[in-house]
Amino acid sequence: MMRRSVKALSVILILVLAVNLTACSADNKTIVGTWKETGTDSIFNATLTLNKDGTFTEIDYVTLLGSSEPITYTGTYKLDTHEKTITLFPEPSNGDVWFYYYTLGTEHMTWENNGLFASKRTFEKQS
Repeated sequence: MMRRSVKALSVILILVLAVNLTACSADNKTIVGTWKETGTDSIFNATLTLNKDGTFTEIDYVTLLGSSEPITYTGTYKLDTHEKTITLFPEPSNGDVWFYYYTLGTEHMTWENNGLFASKRTFEKQS
């Protein structure tokens, strides 16, 4: 009887670990690509590319006095699939770090930051 319980517990533990590892790698694979920022209440109008090698490019389109000038940011990012956070390290670095909690679907992504400069950003996957 005891042997059967230990075996059942071992199988359950292995299944839980497999699901956890699958979810983590799914986020890593799903987040890679080009995303277009959406949402009417956002101050950003960006195109974001997250690369498999951990680098990113963000092109923000800022409209000033009727003309739109792109501002490009590049750097690296770190995804923590357990905590559901993404941290971006723009380069050249002056100590800035951009930190967000993320929610990720196959075609949509949301980033939220409740810190000093609280914001919520939504994205649609382009490729």
